[in-house]
Amino acid sequence: MSEIQFASNVTDRSVHSGPNAGFQFDFHCDRCWGKGKGLCFNCVPDVEVAIEAARAEGERQAAAERAAAAGAKRAQNRDVKRDRQLVCP
Repeated sequence: MSEIQFASNVTDRSVHSGPNAGFQFDFHCDRCWGKGKGLCFNCVPDVEVAIEAARAEGERQAAAERAAAAGAKRAQNRDVKRDRQLVCP
């Protein structure tokens, strides 16, 4: 196969021999392309994005823990020994 010049938003993942031989390309918009490393964010995630994602996950987890604790506190006022007749609507 001859060398082909591609635009900056295309990654050539072609396999030149073997059972998977053929042309395979990944296309990237400018937003998904990490110019600093010359790789897409799919291959090399942006550290700043990973930090923000981890921060959001920590916030979600802490909120869930606080909500569970608030529910447990509200449950202290419930009569858990009384039998109840439950009926589906």
